[in-house]
Amino acid sequence: MLDTKNYLEKIHAGYDKVCYSSLLMNQYSVEQEEMIFTDNVSKTQRYIDTATEIVEHGQAYDVYHSLNSFWKARRIESAVWHLTAIALDYDYYKIEEYKELTPEEMYTQNIKPTLPFTPTFVVNSGRGLYVLFCFANCSKKRLPLYKSIYTSMLKQQEAFRTGVDSKVSLTTQVIRVPGSFNSKSNTQVTIIEHNDTAYELTDFVSVLPYSREQVKAYKENKAKEPVAPKVLKKAPIKNSNTAMVLYDDLRTLIRLRNKSGMNEGYREQILFVCRYELERSGYSKAEALNYASALNQYFNNPLTKYEVENVSKPAQIFNFHLSIDKIISKLSITSEEQNYLNYLQNKEMKYNNKLKNKRNNRRDITGKTDKQKEIFERRKKVCILKYKGMSNTKIAQKLKASKQLIHSDLIYINSNKWEFSEVLRRYIRGKKALNNRINNIEQGQIKKKIAPKYKSKLKLRRQLLIE
Repeated sequence: MLDTKNYLEKIHAGYDKVCYSSLLMNQYSVEQEEMIFTDNVSKTQRYIDTATEIVEHGQAYDVYHSLNSFWKARRIESAVWHLTAIALDYDYYKIEEYKELTPEEMYTQNIKPTLPFTPTFVVNSGRGLYVLFCFANCSKKRLPLYKSIYTSMLKQQEAFRTGVDSKVSLTTQVIRVPGSFNSKSNTQVTIIEHNDTAYELTDFVSVLPYSREQVKAYKENKAKEPVAPKVLKKAPIKNSNTAMVLYDDLRTLIRLRNKSGMNEGYREQILFVCRYELERSGYSKAEALNYASALNQYFNNPLTKYEVENVSKPAQIFNFHLSIDKIISKLSITSEEQNYLNYLQNKEMKYNNKLKNKRNNRRDITGKTDKQKEIFERRKKVCILKYKGMSNTKIAQKLKASKQLIHSDLIYINSNKWEFSEVLRRYIRGKKALNNRINNIEQGQIKKKIAPKYKSKLKLRRQLLIE
């Protein structure tokens, strides 16, 4: 079995005295009097010796090492010196159909048949897998090719649903040191397979989607195309209304999440969205920063003034538009939260609210639309005519409606008698009052001269009441 020292020396085969490498682990801080997670960047030989000593000492939990080497004591992409390997990180335990498999079974049955090359190392990370392809002394000048190959290999493995983690940082990636322990699963990191390979970076170009000739031909054709004249960007128009509606929504979202106990994990994104959209809407940098600082005070655990200024600072203004759907996705705004917001609502919810408002706007004080009032008036007439004893056919002829429609109206009236009880009471009360008045006039109790024309009308109304 290969030990930790030989493993690290194989990965960093091209290191020299100027190289730095990084070792991440828990260390006791004398100043803070507690264990803290540190990123120690040191010369590569010292880094190998330290990692070996820690592992041999025993029970070293959560120790990571950098994959590449750096020309200064900072683990950043601009300081990369030697590109040493490509490492694919498989978190296959997150996938339902594979989570019961052991790392050895997962590699043998699923991952190994899909790999385009024989790996140098296959490492059991405690819960997942690392598959490493090592090459010696690859210059930093080949960084663009390295990143392209790395990205292509990640995409190829994603297509086979092996749970490869595509969110790792390609050049500054760190992986667990073999011999250390994974605290999440309490298992030791071990080397499953080792092959003595001798790869060059150019050996992996076959995984790229386009050949060198295709890229060259594309660039030549692109150079022949006429260059479009540059269009000067117009100064942004200050759109205060939209920006303030968004600001109010962000403030409401903070209050909702404070109430639910969600205090972290989204603060930086909210402050960035606030400041970016305000500057994009025409506010000055100072004004946008003031609004972001004011918004920060609504958090249960507000950031410091320095943190607010740095995490909310837009890299480039106006180069892209933060759509509503993108903001909702980035902030993980749920449909329940959207019910309390005015601007940050997805298209479906906005459409439903628009329909709801449209329906409400059509209603009068009775709560009915014009169409509903028309139907109600027809049913009132049907109710009264049926009370008079008319048949469905005669009612349909009188109201100029179909017999089937009158039948449906009667079914509705019988099912909702309470809705038409007042209609019948008023009709009966009015009928009695009218009948009494006609009798009083005819008996002379009401002394009033009645014109012959009016007498004929009274007779007609009396006849209608009798019918």
